[in-house]
Amino acid sequence: MRHLILMISLFLGMQSLLYAQCYPDRHSTNWFDGWISCEPAPNPNGSPDMSHWIMYEFGEVYKLGQTTIWNTNDPAHLDWGMREVIMEISLDGLEWTSAGTYNFEQASGSSTYEGFPGPDLGGVEARYLLVTAQSNWGGECYGLSEIRIAAEETVVSSVTDLSENSCFSISASPNPFSIDTDVQINSQCPEPFKYQLIDVLGRTVRNGDHESVIGTFNVKMNLQELPQGTYYLRVTQEENTAQLTLVKFNRS
Repeated sequence: MRHLILMISLFLGMQSLLYAQCYPDRHSTNWFDGWISCEPAPNPNGSPDMSHWIMYEFGEVYKLGQTTIWNTNDPAHLDWGMREVIMEISLDGLEWTSAGTYNFEQASGSSTYEGFPGPDLGGVEARYLLVTAQSNWGGECYGLSEIRIAAEETVVSSVTDLSENSCFSISASPNPFSIDTDVQINSQCPEPFKYQLIDVLGRTVRNGDHESVIGTFNVKMNLQELPQGTYYLRVTQEENTAQLTLVKFNRS
């Protein structure tokens, strides 16, 4: 897979040749070269309703790793910098999963300020990153200069479905669904089946087994309690495996 660095830059400070050699990641000391929020706004995840937040959309799914953070670096407004923050990730911008609560260091106000190591997100897959400020360093507004994320380009949890093999095939209807879906298995081999339902973070949210059946049979899956999003149904029979993507949505 291709490795890269996501440059989520709210600004890049002016750098002379001399400083570029000694301080390649130094940042501007002007408050208007970064992100500033003086009025709370409705949060994309709905909770809290009104807050100071930034949402990044990467255009495709990446595995997110080590972060580097540059807080607000204006010497007169260092107290605007974010302090305690909640980071959340999402594949669709609708369903959010917490990536942790962290404390951001206050910037120095120096023209050679190079930020600080942020949290390592551990390879979690996401297309969206939401950063919500719980507190700042005492100022009236909230600010941030830049976040840099080491990332790996990926396809979400092997989304290429292999829904059939030499012994059986699987399908589901309806798909997408809102409450339940009927999974149809057409089997030519006598061994029993096992299944897993896996979310986009690789967690098993449902599993079970079924006695051996040669022919076609249906398994009704009621998934009303699960949040909307993408899931992967993985069915195994001895050495044979098939996978099918299921999409759940919530009725308005």
